[in-house]
Amino acid sequence: MFAEWLNYGAYYLAMYQALSAHGHSVNDVGKLIFETYEVMADYPKWFLGIVGHFKYSKKYEEKLKRAADASQKRKYPGDFVSAFIEGDGENFDYGLDILECGICKLYRTQDAERLSRYMCLSDYVISNAFNRGLVRYQTIAEGAEKCDFRYKKGRETFVYPLRKGWPPNFLDDDTKRYSLKPGKPSGQI
Repeated sequence: MFAEWLNYGAYYLAMYQALSAHGHSVNDVGKLIFETYEVMADYPKWFLGIVGHFKYSKKYEEKLKRAADASQKRKYPGDFVSAFIEGDGENFDYGLDILECGICKLYRTQDAERLSRYMCLSDYVISNAFNRGLVRYQTIAEGAEKCDFRYKKGRETFVYPLRKGWPPNFLDDDTKRYSLKPGKPSGQI
């Protein structure tokens, strides 16, 4: 069930590697990722509402539970490991804790860890588009032990480190540019 996330992660890794080889910063690529997700989510509100509605069905929750349970067997070392969190009906409808992030694992093997936190920003766009009411305060990409996804239908999205969209609060200084290897400045665009 989480393979789609990993596919997007691999796609954006390739884009990052190509663009950083030509002097673009991780910030530039992060903004491009964010904007790409915004374009991908640009559908009529009625359509997004229908799709978002399915994410609150019992069938979807059961599928998510089964996927989380299966992930804990750690069949594939580079995969996600997650735990389904039952909602309390008041603060959130259901949740998912990501205990091991497949995208962070992939990026670590490619010296692209700095890109991980930008990929997490797509959760903001997706939650807003589908009216998912995601609240997330921590991510593995930011150094936390887990990513804490909590969904409540109709609630305003809050995805740390974003409040209302771009830019995130961790955005590196505009005067800095980064190569693929963290900490090594490269030329301006």
